[in-house]
Amino acid sequence: MITIFFDGLCEPFNPGGVACFGWIAQGLDAPLESLAGCGVIGAGARMTNNFAEWVACGKGIGALVALGIRPDGITILGDSQLVINQLTGDWECRDERLRECRDRCLEYLTTLGCRWKAVWVPREQNTHADLLSQAAYVGRTGKPVPVRPKRVKGGT
Repeated sequence: MITIFFDGLCEPFNPGGVACFGWIAQGLDAPLESLAGCGVIGAGARMTNNFAEWVACGKGIGALVALGIRPDGITILGDSQLVINQLTGDWECRDERLRECRDRCLEYLTTLGCRWKAVWVPREQNTHADLLSQAAYVGRTGKPVPVRPKRVKGGT
């Protein structure tokens, strides 16, 4: 069973910032026990966090297809409820660009021909993919990823 963690970001503005992705696939057969990737998607008005999250998911799954890896099963983990719920079909996907990303991911999964599941995880359980997306941002901008204050439920 292969596990893919993915994460995307769009900073310092969302929308309109620098969109980056990171992913890591674990549980591959030796000698290649894990794979990882990160990069910059683009910058400007069309860039959003949701688009970056979808690209990250697709890059992780697509890497397995590109390398001819045929797993028995895949667990896809991400901290984007939107991507997880749209990928599983629990939520509608109305945005055309996001729908194209979703459809590409589903095509990759069909090509792999294995059982799969997608599960939301809290950000704290997605640190490796998060660090990879941040590394891409730092590499592009030379600046640290802005720190956002934590939201407190029911707080102001």
